[in-house]
Amino acid sequence: MKKLSIFLAGALALAMVAFTLPLVNIVGHWRVYHKSGMKSYVDFKADGSYQALTDEGHEYVSGKYTSKEDVVSITDNLCGIGYIASYKINSFGKDSVVVTALEDTCSGRKESVDGASMKRLSKK
Repeated sequence: MKKLSIFLAGALALAMVAFTLPLVNIVGHWRVYHKSGMKSYVDFKADGSYQALTDEGHEYVSGKYTSKEDVVSITDNLCGIGYIASYKINSFGKDSVVVTALEDTCSGRKESVDGASMKRLSKK
């Protein structure tokens, strides 16, 4: 019985490691699907800046971001640089994520970003 318990514990630990998705590098061009039904694009750049674009390619917000593990912290030009938001990135493979607010005091940004899904696109 003891050997079976050790085997099952080992098998469970192996399964947890095997089915843990890797953390997503958010640098790149993404299609954003907002809960409201609106669609947009966002470009996260390697220098820590980002810009969100309308379907027509017009910038409607830009700012700075940092990422650590599965949390992205952002500021933007609409809410103000002093209003830092933190969002959890829930990955579904390396190219699809859902964003969940951890902390955001800017209600307009939170309403737009919280619950949005994003799909990585190849840059045109």
